[in-house]
Amino acid sequence: MTAALLTSLDVVETRLQSDFYRPQLATPPFKNSPVYPPLSLFCFSASHFCETFLLLSSIYRVEGWRTFFKGIGPNLVGVVPSSAIKFYTYSNSKRIMLQDLFGGQETALVYLLAAAIAGVTTSTATNPIWLVKTRLQLNKSLVDRRYKSAFDCMM
Repeated sequence: MTAALLTSLDVVETRLQSDFYRPQLATPPFKNSPVYPPLSLFCFSASHFCETFLLLSSIYRVEGWRTFFKGIGPNLVGVVPSSAIKFYTYSNSKRIMLQDLFGGQETALVYLLAAAIAGVTTSTATNPIWLVKTRLQLNKSLVDRRYKSAFDCMM
């Protein structure tokens, strides 16, 4: 549910993190956006907040409303396997470590190692899904469209 509701902000985040869209941020209206002194945390935060809404409106004007939902398919497909892999790996690695390594004694180290193993396993197993999502979100819809669908990204 959260993945579907926050997809538009995920698109903005991905584009802000990409060097591919840096030229778009150097053109108006971003070029003339207010610049505040770095000492004022409130003003600095307000400038980023305004920049986010300017980028949202720019995406809407240039590429249309459908752009906000790019990558929603892989995002929704990736949430369930990601959670399942994480919980399965965490519980099994914790059980194995308790039986074989720590003699049944539950310590903070057991939980830490089980969580680390679960995180690495989940990231490794679901990385291709997030790669497809990122490729779709960086895909321009009007000019130089590279991918037509999630299946096209995988090929």
